[in-house]
Amino acid sequence: MLGSFYAEAFIDSTLKTDAVLTGATALNSATRPDKLIFRNRARQGTKEEPTPFPLIIYNLYTADDWNGQLNQNRIFSEYLFQCRVVGEVKGVDLQDADRVRASANRMDDLLKEVRVAQMTIGIVTYFFNVWRESELVPREEEGDDASTFYRNYGGLYRVQVFD
Repeated sequence: MLGSFYAEAFIDSTLKTDAVLTGATALNSATRPDKLIFRNRARQGTKEEPTPFPLIIYNLYTADDWNGQLNQNRIFSEYLFQCRVVGEVKGVDLQDADRVRASANRMDDLLKEVRVAQMTIGIVTYFFNVWRESELVPREEEGDDASTFYRNYGGLYRVQVFD
């Protein structure tokens, strides 16, 4: 599943290089995109450097390979990713809820309908089509204490990779 590497690289690059998304997500302008956007799961924070919220997590959900009729040559692959914004809410913090929603909407604008985008990795140029497979859905999870919960807002995105 080498194609999933290219699909992840495309999503990662698209999200991390968008100044509007990283600006809407960041609590302050000094927060670097690599501390806001994570593949599979967010790192565990420490007292000295807590996990920044809100943050973006994307992970591979499933994949389909399409094969040609002659010699079973691979034509392209489709990957389904879950992409979501996660915010930590302590008590009633409407500003954080608004930041999560704004970040999720911007992420969706970047990924919901991409046609024939290209990205060069090494010496090979790959092409990508991306579209949203589900509506953006809000979800909440309880934290370690009763006053903390995590607001998730995201959806499923299909990524086609071909060269």
